[in-house]
Amino acid sequence: MAFELTPELVDQVIFGMENQDAEYYVDTRVGIVVSELEITEEADESDTGEQRYIPVPEWRSVDGYNLMEGFVGTLRNPIYRERLRKILASGRGVFRQFKDTVKERKEIERLWFNFKEKEMRRIVVEWFNDMRETAGLDRVELEFEDTEDLVFSDFVVDAATVGELGQVQDLDRAAFDEMYDGEPDAVVAYYRSLSRASAPAVDAEESVILVARTPAEEFAAFLWAVEEAVPGGPRFGRILQIYVTPEYRGLGLARAMLHSYRTSAIEKGIERLLIRVEGESTLFADMLFSEGFALAGQILEVDLAELNAEPGAP
Repeated sequence: MAFELTPELVDQVIFGMENQDAEYYVDTRVGIVVSELEITEEADESDTGEQRYIPVPEWRSVDGYNLMEGFVGTLRNPIYRERLRKILASGRGVFRQFKDTVKERKEIERLWFNFKEKEMRRIVVEWFNDMRETAGLDRVELEFEDTEDLVFSDFVVDAATVGELGQVQDLDRAAFDEMYDGEPDAVVAYYRSLSRASAPAVDAEESVILVARTPAEEFAAFLWAVEEAVPGGPRFGRILQIYVTPEYRGLGLARAMLHSYRTSAIEKGIERLLIRVEGESTLFADMLFSEGFALAGQILEVDLAELNAEPGAP
C-alpha cells in the first residue's frame, strides 16, 4: 500500500464517510482525505503506477440504521432501550428522533458516541486491511488511544444527606418489589422482614449510605451498608442494598457505587464485605463474581402448595 493508516487518518476517513455533501478520497501520496473538489491532478496515477486517490468506504443510510440498531442491542438501560427500539421500528424520522432521544441524557449520548466511534473505526481498519490483502500484504492492527471516559465520572458519589434518608427507605422497599416481582405483597414483605431483621435504622451509626447524584443534583443511585466488628474476629461491611433508579441503569453505576464503598471500607480497616443477592438478581450476581465475590451460602425455597398440586404428588 502507498499510504499508512494512522488514527488521525482513520478519523478523517470517518468524516468523509458521513459527509454526504461531497465525495471524499484518500490522497495516498500525502496521507490525507480530500474532497473531489480538491483533486486538481490531471492524472490519478503516482510515479509508481499505483492509484493515488482512493474513495473512502461507502456509507449509506442503511449502514447508519444498522449502527443505531447495534447500539440499542448493547444498551442496558431498560427505559431508553425500549424507547429507541420503538423509534427504530417507527420508520419515520428515525435518525432525527434517535439523535434527539439520546441527547436527553448526557450519559446515554456519551455511550452512543463511544459505541459509534469504535464501530466506525473498526469498519475503516477492516476496509484498509481488505485492500492490503488484495495487494498481497499482511493485515495490520491499529491501536487507538482509549478516549472513553467512564460514564459514572459524570456522577458525584457522597454520603447521603438527612433529607435523602426517607427516599433511601422508599427505594429499598421498591427494590424488593422488583426483586420479587409477581409475588404477593405479603410474601415480598416477609422476605424483606427476614433480610432487614438484624439491620439497624438508616440513620444509625453503623449504617453507611452513599448516594450517586447527577451534575443537576438528581438522585441516581444509593448503596446501604452496615459496618460491624466481630468479637475476636475481622471487621465486616455488610452491604444491604445497591439500587439504581430505572432511568440511570445500564451506565455502570452499581459497579461504581461498589468501588466507591470498597475504597472507603479498606481505609476504615474493614476486612470482609458481604452482600446477599435477593430474588431475581442473577445479573447483579454475575457482576459481583467479576469483582471478586465468592459464594458463601445459599437460600433455597420450595412452594409446597404448588408442589402438592402437581400430578402424582403424595
